[in-house]
Amino acid sequence: MQKIFIHLKHLVDSGRSQDLYDYVNQLSLSDFWSVYADIFNPLMTIGVSKQLYKKHLDFVKGNTVLDIGAGTGLISIPLLEKGFEVLAVEPAEAMSKKIEQIVCENEFQSQFKLIKEPFDSNFSLGESVDHVVLKYVLYGLPKPKECLSNIYDLLSAGGAVSISNPLPLNVNDSDFEKFIQDLESEMQPLNLGWKLKLLGPINKRLASQAVFYSLDQLEAILSDIGFKIFHKETIRTALFVVAQK
Repeated sequence: MQKIFIHLKHLVDSGRSQDLYDYVNQLSLSDFWSVYADIFNPLMTIGVSKQLYKKHLDFVKGNTVLDIGAGTGLISIPLLEKGFEVLAVEPAEAMSKKIEQIVCENEFQSQFKLIKEPFDSNFSLGESVDHVVLKYVLYGLPKPKECLSNIYDLLSAGGAVSISNPLPLNVNDSDFEKFIQDLESEMQPLNLGWKLKLLGPINKRLASQAVFYSLDQLEAILSDIGFKIFHKETIRTALFVVAQK
């Protein structure tokens, strides 16, 4: 990863914006998500992301939680601290190492299981869970509708899934540029320096390759699967939904 960041910094410093976009677009999926995590993990402690994390934690019920795209444990660790059993799905090596380290340091091993394979429509646990967390993950899943159907099957009776996801953005209009400007402004206090210039390329790749839903679209998909909508709202550029089996 160090070589990747050295090259990214070189492209930013030299003002080669098109080369920067091209380089971000050709990164492997694993490397891309590692870069994404490095840039966006600090953002999770402020603004919209902080609100969404609190929302997810407030709505978790039951005993066993499946945290899909657990990252470095920003949701999994607080849930472990509250006494939940957590199954964390995180295939990116850099992030899975970090969450394992935190779990060991806090002696949460008996409550925790790390799954390093990616989540998809064929993912299987061999057991049911009481709650599934999808924090800014749905848009990056292959065949998201089929993945949501699989989540339904993985849940115990009365179990629920909490979903936060960016609202749709068109990378070719002025709203996207304003979104990036607002994001850069929000992240200024984090002192990320040159890495702020990666926000545009990262979000453009996401917006062009991922699947985004409006609140009404996601509600319709969940209802078709068999979920009952328990809670729904939009928070600035994101949606948040809790659906029960």
